[in-house]
Amino acid sequence: MPILNVINQTLSAIKELHHKEIDKFLLQNSYFFNLKINNTSLVKIDAQSIFLLNEDLTQKLFLADSCNKNHLIENNNLKNFLEATKDSIVRLNHLGINYSCPSIDRELKKIKETIVGRNFKLYEELNDFPDQRWFFIGDKENWEQPLFELAITESATPLCSQWTPHFQIDIDTNLVATELESLANKHLEDNFFTWKLDTPNYGLILEMGELVNINGTKICLGIGTTNRDTKIHREKNLQLI
Repeated sequence: MPILNVINQTLSAIKELHHKEIDKFLLQNSYFFNLKINNTSLVKIDAQSIFLLNEDLTQKLFLADSCNKNHLIENNNLKNFLEATKDSIVRLNHLGINYSCPSIDRELKKIKETIVGRNFKLYEELNDFPDQRWFFIGDKENWEQPLFELAITESATPLCSQWTPHFQIDIDTNLVATELESLANKHLEDNFFTWKLDTPNYGLILEMGELVNINGTKICLGIGTTNRDTKIHREKNLQLI
């Protein structure tokens, strides 16, 4: 599937930096990428599928061709951006998937069944969207390790919007927002970041933009600024469920 090939190309471009805080969790061979936490494979991505433990997530990303907006930032441009930011990358914060389904409660039941007996925990971060819930799988006590996110929107019919469905790659950096935006404008495209988490009296914490859109399925890149304190964020906002 083309979108999975682009995901692998994007992860490969990140891994080529050989940043120690990414390299030890994001494993690669000729056939797949593996997000490995505590010596256990959490997520595996190849050219045909995305597996969360033993649960196939692949079809949650793909819709009918009714959403056919196509957009692609060239891989060389992405590599140039990552090269320009590599000394500022702190860690891989998380990978994730955003999709819609008829019942979040039923999806949550499946997620819980998937991680039973595994060396992972399930957390929820509350948000202000009435029809969406954000779940994270991993271990927040070891806060420097990546998590896997499932952002799920309840919709009777498959939903296609700016952010749904998408595969997300999120990294922490020690860049301030103006530095980050300047580098993105130079190497990716003007006004790349179309979503920003800006907290009053604190500052801009996270920016996110779209790398790829193929028939409505997006690959999104989220980048935390120096204002994001991952340890405090996970301690305060991720609730064990």
